[in-house]
Order: sequence, then structure tokens, then C-alpha cells
Amino acid sequence: MILTPAQNIIAADPTRFRVLNCGRRFGKTSLAAEEIKGKALGAPNRIAYVAPTYQQARDIIWEILKTEMRPAIISINEARLEIKTKVIGSSGESLIVLRGWEAIETLRG
Repeated sequence: MILTPAQNIIAADPTRFRVLNCGRRFGKTSLAAEEIKGKALGAPNRIAYVAPTYQQARDIIWEILKTEMRPAIISINEARLEIKTKVIGSSGESLIVLRGWEAIETLRG
């Protein structure tokens, strides 16, 4: 996916945390999906995407990740919303998990 100029500025920012104040249709979800893909394929990682609710995580980004990560996917757990992927250029694996904020006590570490 090609990022817009504004998304490229955000993606190039080296700071650890970034806060976006963007309106509807800016491309926040597509930017998040691109960054998740980059982290998952670049090195072994555990990546969490947290939405307000578990169902919203499924509705917002689950299908996008399954579609765009298809060539690198090792396994998918539909019930837990987890994708295990290969890391390009190594034998490592990454795990992408989708969670909801309503069950915040399950997000540790």
C-alpha cells in the first residue's frame, strides 16, 4: 500500500510514541496496518493492536491484516485474533495480536 505524504511524515518520525489528531478518512488504520506489517516482517516481534473493544479490533483491522500479510502468514487463530508470521530474511517469527481496551487487565507486559 502506498502512503500519502502526510502518512509518510508520521511513519518517518523516529519518536517512540506518536499522537495523531486526524479526522475521518485520513488513513489512520491503513497507516497502522503498514507499520504493523513492517515491524512483523522486519524482525521477530510481538505486536499488539488495541481498539476500544475486541469486536471493534476485529471490524477495523483484522481483515486488512489477514489479506495483506497472506504471503508471510504461518498460522491464524480466528478465535483469539492472532496472526503468526515469518520474518523476511531469517528463521524468526512474529506474533500480531488484536485486543480490546475493555479487557485491559489481559494486557500485561
